[in-house]
Amino acid sequence: MIISHPAIKEYQRKPLAEHLANVAKGSRDRIQRLSLSTKLISKENFEELAFRAGLLHDIGKASTYFQDYIRGGNRTVFSNHSLISAILLYYVLADDPRYREFALIAFKAVQRHHGNLSSFGSERLFDLVLISNTLKIYESVRRQIAKDQSLSDLLQKHSIFLPSLNKEKIEKLGDELEEFEEIGDTDDAIERFLIQNLLFSVLLDADKHDAARIDYKIDQHLHKIRSYSPSNYVETFDNRQSELNIIRSRLLKAASEVDPDSGRCFAMSAPTGSGKTLACLGFADALFLAKSKKRRLIYCLPYTSIIDQNFDEIDKVLSANGMDAKNRDLLLKHHHLVDFSNRFSEEPPNEDYNYHDYLNDTLIADSWNAACVVSSFVQLFHSLIGSKNSLVRKLHNIVNSIILLDEVQSLPPKYYPLLRRMFYVLANRFDTYILTCTATQPFIYEPDSFHEISPPSLFDHDVFNRVSLEIVREPQSLEDFAENLKLEDAKSALFVMNTKKSANTLYRLLSEKYGDIYDVYCLTTYHVPAIRLKKIKEIKELLEKHKPLLLVSTQLIEAGVDLSFQKAYRDKCPLDSIIQVAGRCNRHSEFGVMGGNMQLLNLNEDGRDYASRIYDKYLLQKTDEAIRGLKKIENKDFEKLIKSYYHSLEFQAESNAIMRSIQELNYDQNRIGQLAIDKFRLIEDSYATTTLYIPLCEKAEIALENLIRAQNELSNSESLDEDTESELRFQIKKSYHMLSAYQLNLHHGDLKHYDIKMSYFNKLNDSVYYISPDGVENTYDNHQGLILEPDYRGAVISI
Repeated sequence: MIISHPAIKEYQRKPLAEHLANVAKGSRDRIQRLSLSTKLISKENFEELAFRAGLLHDIGKASTYFQDYIRGGNRTVFSNHSLISAILLYYVLADDPRYREFALIAFKAVQRHHGNLSSFGSERLFDLVLISNTLKIYESVRRQIAKDQSLSDLLQKHSIFLPSLNKEKIEKLGDELEEFEEIGDTDDAIERFLIQNLLFSVLLDADKHDAARIDYKIDQHLHKIRSYSPSNYVETFDNRQSELNIIRSRLLKAASEVDPDSGRCFAMSAPTGSGKTLACLGFADALFLAKSKKRRLIYCLPYTSIIDQNFDEIDKVLSANGMDAKNRDLLLKHHHLVDFSNRFSEEPPNEDYNYHDYLNDTLIADSWNAACVVSSFVQLFHSLIGSKNSLVRKLHNIVNSIILLDEVQSLPPKYYPLLRRMFYVLANRFDTYILTCTATQPFIYEPDSFHEISPPSLFDHDVFNRVSLEIVREPQSLEDFAENLKLEDAKSALFVMNTKKSANTLYRLLSEKYGDIYDVYCLTTYHVPAIRLKKIKEIKELLEKHKPLLLVSTQLIEAGVDLSFQKAYRDKCPLDSIIQVAGRCNRHSEFGVMGGNMQLLNLNEDGRDYASRIYDKYLLQKTDEAIRGLKKIENKDFEKLIKSYYHSLEFQAESNAIMRSIQELNYDQNRIGQLAIDKFRLIEDSYATTTLYIPLCEKAEIALENLIRAQNELSNSESLDEDTESELRFQIKKSYHMLSAYQLNLHHGDLKHYDIKMSYFNKLNDSVYYISPDGVENTYDNHQGLILEPDYRGAVISI
């Protein structure tokens, strides 16, 4: 029997014919359930394209070389199967006029289905050794299929006739790939790009689910949602008829009564504290109930802390509507700190749970099969604009969904031109609803291509005129600022700095000056995620009890975090960040109209301001222009200012460079005037080059110990049986998940005072380090996080 996958757990070896038939059907079904209005390919032809790609994606596994390998033999150049499968698919499709135009697209999806998408022309099909090896593999494939009745019958049933193949034909295909045509029209180019990635997505997902023996039913969880309406949840609130509650009700009503036929792109521009999260759910409910087609809800936010915060709100709404929100098939939180193992229960996995089960649970979560997904901007946009196998795989579950983008002002302005066209095509040709939500709505849509659902003049209400912003242009040092600071009788104050080091310095200065009067907190990414979340919860509880409190933080506090202070101080920054910090001042109008006081500072060190070290000079320049001549600004003026600011921004270069790559489907090559698709980064990660794990609790210590042990056993043992190797890999994965809550992503300069010779500072692998439990006290401060200059006392230096 010719097989595709070996036996695993209780499952027998999988026949190749069965696998090909299943993946073909799974790929077609995933396209078939979609509503599409594509110009370049009909829905019917797209379905059949996906079917044929699935039918032939692993046909190369029929070779004797692969069969020897899958049964325990060594991997060789002849056991490779993806390239020959892709070549055969290309010639099958090229002979059919219905699919000829997309034969290269299908070739690429199959060729790369075990890796990431790559640029056309990078396949080396002029390499004579590669051609000779490929023809040798094909001869074996033909002989094997001729001897296997199930494979022969499968191909015959679907009128698939294997082509003759020779050196010239492979070279001819190489020429076709080298000359892959650019599409000049921007929207058509984006459509072709999404078709390529969507075909890749359905093929990957169908293949992985079948290989894992997971019984998959298309969109089976969408019908478990009864309602997204927050009405039942709102009834549990204190609903006294305050002006703020009346406005929140108006926003919720407007969102809940949106006309789904009025378009696909919507905006909700609403002040901080107006109830945007619940209004978003009201919007989703309006779409969900009005259409017979049930849609997945994808709620995305910029930061982990507010993902957790909003996830809890959605959990409460669904629970109030009588649903089991703890079921991850219904409601899924998806970011790097979530452990997806044992997804159906909070109980510890049973003793039979192993690496295979863990991978299956992670596979399901990473596919975004759940009815409602709460995740990050990075996950969403790198799945829409990307090449990575693990991210693009979920694209078919993004298409046709309802996408809610909360705190959308956090998207980098340099990508606005690209995203405008991407949103337009995604909405109009791939039937996807998009709602952008923020107090500072950027120009993320083309003019007249979206509908604003917030009631008019929402910003004009006195209840939202909460903050008076004073602009202090005179440069000053941190020391001078702290010395001259007068908090008077303020109950609470927020200080937002531009760098972690300046935040730590100001924290120390304020602790010395005000430590006897206030609880003083410091919150930066020098704190591990677990501690950051814990501190945000502590701070919120203290503020709700009206305890005197000062918080020094960085940009991480700006968007969406539900904290409110009487005073706020922000170091110089772009205008949208200024307004976001103002949203943490008198957030709930608890100090009355204009009861919040904020200052915009110009802090510097050695004659250089902190702002220029981290922000684009162009954005700072445009901010200076927007507030030129102003000394004080009231909250009610923010809307006009931000519109003028966004209107003045002209970012084209980087968006155009990526757009040119999309026009050529250049996924990974350096070409003049282009930024390859795999270089798209929503968040610049060039700063963080080093990972450091700090085990701050017993669970983290155990996870670190297990990780080190498992990695050592895996690397030092030449011959491990399959079960032992599987268990070690499972332990490594689980340990990394546990430790991610105690992980810092750092610049190498942050660790310049650390040395591998120190007994507690250890290297795990390239650019990854950990602190031994006995060194935590020397390296981590509960108030400020990572100690940049550790105490050498007790640190044995090994010679």
